[in-house]
Amino acid sequence: MASVADSVASNNNTSAGDAAAEPGAAGDADICGVAQPLYPPAPMIGHLTNDEIDALNDVFSRMEMFEAEETARIRYRHTFSLSVCQHVA
Repeated sequence: MASVADSVASNNNTSAGDAAAEPGAAGDADICGVAQPLYPPAPMIGHLTNDEIDALNDVFSRMEMFEAEETARIRYRHTFSLSVCQHVA
């Protein structure tokens, strides 16, 4: 998993020429000719201490872990409900 500092640093290192090549950059138009919205700028984290960045990384790790557990619970419920339906039918 990339850290917060790595992802922000990579976002801040793109030049204007790079941004135009990304989907959603200014000037991109969809099939109807309507301009796509711009992506929001990357958050500025240069003022944060290493401890604060570590805390953010911990929060993001817990969030990913929670989402993985929730996905597993949903899959289990879906599998259980399918097996119950098969026994009823």
